[in-house]
Amino acid sequence: DVISTHLLARGTLLLLCLPFILGVATESASGIKTCKDLIPSFEQDACLTWPTSAVHVALPSQAIWPLPAHIEEGTSSGHVAFQELEFHCFGRSTQDCQMVFSAAERVCRKALNVCRGQAPAINVPPPSFPAPTDEITQVHIFVENDDVTLAYRLNESYKLTLASDEVLIVAHNVFGAMHALETFWQMIGRHPETQSPSIVGLPLQIVDQPQVSWRGISVDTSRHFHPLENLKRLLDLMASLRYNVFHWHLVDDQSFPIKSDRFPEMAEAGAWRPASEHQYTYDDMRELVYYAGNRSIRVVPELDIPGHSSSWVFGHPELRACRQHQGVPNPLEPKTYELIQGLYEEVVKVFPDQYFHSGGDEFNMDCWNSNTTLRSHFQKTGDPRGRKLVAKMVDVGHDVLRKNGKIPIVWEDYLAMGINVAKDVVIQGWKCWGGACDSERAISRGYNSIQSTCFYLDWTKTWAEYYSMPTFKSTCGRLSSPEKLLGGEMCVWSEKTTAEKLLCRTFPRAAAGAERFWSVPTAQKLSLDNAKSAFARIQRWTHGVISQGYEDIPRMDRYVPDMKLQKMASPPIDQCPDAGEAGNTKHHYVVGLDKDTY
Repeated sequence: DVISTHLLARGTLLLLCLPFILGVATESASGIKTCKDLIPSFEQDACLTWPTSAVHVALPSQAIWPLPAHIEEGTSSGHVAFQELEFHCFGRSTQDCQMVFSAAERVCRKALNVCRGQAPAINVPPPSFPAPTDEITQVHIFVENDDVTLAYRLNESYKLTLASDEVLIVAHNVFGAMHALETFWQMIGRHPETQSPSIVGLPLQIVDQPQVSWRGISVDTSRHFHPLENLKRLLDLMASLRYNVFHWHLVDDQSFPIKSDRFPEMAEAGAWRPASEHQYTYDDMRELVYYAGNRSIRVVPELDIPGHSSSWVFGHPELRACRQHQGVPNPLEPKTYELIQGLYEEVVKVFPDQYFHSGGDEFNMDCWNSNTTLRSHFQKTGDPRGRKLVAKMVDVGHDVLRKNGKIPIVWEDYLAMGINVAKDVVIQGWKCWGGACDSERAISRGYNSIQSTCFYLDWTKTWAEYYSMPTFKSTCGRLSSPEKLLGGEMCVWSEKTTAEKLLCRTFPRAAAGAERFWSVPTAQKLSLDNAKSAFARIQRWTHGVISQGYEDIPRMDRYVPDMKLQKMASPPIDQCPDAGEAGNTKHHYVVGLDKDTY
């Protein structure tokens, strides 16, 4: 038995790891921090008992979201003594221990937020567990490999063992340690007898690692602008769900919020009014990259070209290929390629991740076809569908990416258009109708792929509907090369999602995707019964974040075990009214172009 009775003695957990401790003794960056060390006001603001707004205690197998790969749990309980709680970091890297203590600070701050919580009491029957007999006062975190770079295919595994009063975390690297500390936090709840923060199911052991290495949320910040602080709040919730990719869809037809050093006119004319309040500087982007990385999240930017690129010409109307609303840059103008190359060269240096998205979806040829000069060029070059010019625009951006060691990503549309896409490019699938198997066709042709098929959060699907869908659609047949499916993303398109509604329209439904990507094999289709049995856990996660101050997240109060799935799901989209379609051009100043003709 991996959890034997001798583990209950105080200090035994450390003895078990003595060989590891000795191995890192040289040049060790080990240290000890308490919640009071990490948050100076902790002692005066912390509470010994938790309010009724706090989640109830639950067995780890009924408390953690996404569900770990392996859990063994006992029958005892322990009180988490936050006032005395010590976090011990063991590793060779000072930076790693700083990141561990940063994650530990977030645990302590969440506890403070629960103490301050003003949310209504949770409408869930309290469980029955024996009163805690021990105090959990120490968390020992061992980081086996130092200074590991946050990247795709990172080993995110960890082991968490909890005896009577000590937690032992052994992680392959600091990012796995962050996941383990989030798991530790999610096990804590209000005990029904003592009202104190407690963990039940002791002694316990968790062995965990994700099913796929790419687990992302894509957010569109063009159709509605989302301030940096809002995106940080989203990243905090992503980290709590073990998401590890923030796909930043920076620009689209409606606005151009990037404040370019070389082309400042792009945002001055293309950002929402007032432009100074609706754009991202490169320092803003670096700040978000750092914030995300400190939460085990990579940031992958997207500059969409040639589709969804009307905003590229707001500051350069001389480049417009037509006067239609979906006007895009003219592919015969040298300045078009100067913009593409220059912007890619700037943005690529801001984002350290090895992947970079260049868009490519829904390119509408109507604009180019309405231009007589372009139609004549198509006829002369024997290119009636303009494929050569589309490929030329794509290649200019991809050449910059490859020179900077990046791997390009495109939406699946290029393959359907017949564009010659190099095999090093990753294909992202998104269509949920006739072309829903395009990603498998891409994989069968030798491409790596990311799946967003049917995972669009601007749709009015319930969390249970997303939960029941496999990462890879089983209707597409057998996955020919499973290793080429990098993972999946849920997408938040912002036509009707304002900054105020971002979290409301994303969570808790995005939690369904988090468990699909972390816990469930990619081709496994879950039944409605699976979603029904998972409801108590997703409800607990939802109420847990609400109790920490995220009161813009919809509640999931209707806990009736035998309720029909649609009612049980309590679709939060109903509680997040539409903001109205984005794209009102009167909010832009289009240089040299009257808005009535735009």
